[in-house]
Formats: sequence, C-alpha cells, structure tokens
Amino acid sequence: TETQPLVTSTTKSIKVTNQQEDKESGIDEAKTRYRLTDENGGSGEWQTTDEFEGLIANKTYYVQTQATDNVGNSRDSKVISIKTESIPEMKEENTNIQTSNSNWTKEDVIVEVTTSVTGYELQTKIGEKGIWSNKTTITLTENDTIYVRLTDGVNVGNELSKEINNIDKTTPTETQPLVTSTTKSIKVTN
Repeated sequence: TETQPLVTSTTKSIKVTNQQEDKESGIDEAKTRYRLTDENGGSGEWQTTDEFEGLIANKTYYVQTQATDNVGNSRDSKVISIKTESIPEMKEENTNIQTSNSNWTKEDVIVEVTTSVTGYELQTKIGEKGIWSNKTTITLTENDTIYVRLTDGVNVGNELSKEINNIDKTTPTETQPLVTSTTKSIKVTN
C-alpha cells in the first residue's frame, strides 16, 4: 500500500516507521528503504536506516518509505511532512547568571551559569568575539559580557547575555594637587 510512514522528530533527527503492508506475500523488512524528499516525492537518496541525523532544528522535512514484498514488488509510500523541534529559548526565567560579587571589587569575579532547561548542553563565552565552551563556571579578570546558549550538538539556540561591569583594578591617578598661596594661607585642591 501507499500508506504514509509514522515519523517522530527531535531538534536534529527524524525517526521513521514504515506502515506499508502487503496482504499477499508480506513485506520483506530487510529491503525497506527511507528517504528525505521534496513534498511531491520522487527525489532524494534512498537509505536502509530508518533515522536521519544531523538535521536543522525547526525545519520542515518530507519523508517517504519504499517497501518491497517477499516476491520483489516495490512501492513508494505517500510523502509525509514533519518539522524538527526547536531548541528552547534562553530567557531570564529559565537561566541564572550568578556572580560571586555584585558590588565594586578589585578581585576577579566568578560567574556561574545554570538553566532549568534539560536535554541540551549549556554553552558560554566571554565577550562578543569569545569562543563557545561547555564551561558553566567562568572567572572574569576584567569587565566583559557573558553570553549563554543551548545546543543539541548540531544546532544552537538563541543567545542570552549579561554584562559584568563591577571590576575595578585601576588605581587612582597620581595627579599633583593644585596649590595656591597668598601671604596668609595655602589652599590645596585635588
């Protein structure tokens, strides 16, 4: 039959279950093939595995199966569309960017990042041009912005950031005071 397959998805994969059947000789499951195709079918490379991996999150894909019965007759299924899931959005409500000190300090500031979102890897970087890492505890030696995001190992979600600007390691200037004098007094101003 041309019955559509059953499909499930994550953010980066689609799993396909063939639903085609043959009431006479039966389906030769070893010869069942799967493909990503266009919405009309007819394009895309067939594969023998029932899972497609490394896909783009939040994208619509079209899936088709091809079944062969036990005497060699083959038929393509109807095409079914499925959208891969989205990576959850990073928001202040589900993310905590905690600093070791929120007052002015001349010491390094330790930043600890946590999220209530599960099933994804939390990534951080320091500064706009920083390199993403899986560290959730970061030491800042100077003021900068911390960026956080979620990844499924293939796709990444939106970025959330927090500016850390309470580190002051600069000593006061050594400006000489201004001194004015008269015959009766001396006035010093800084």
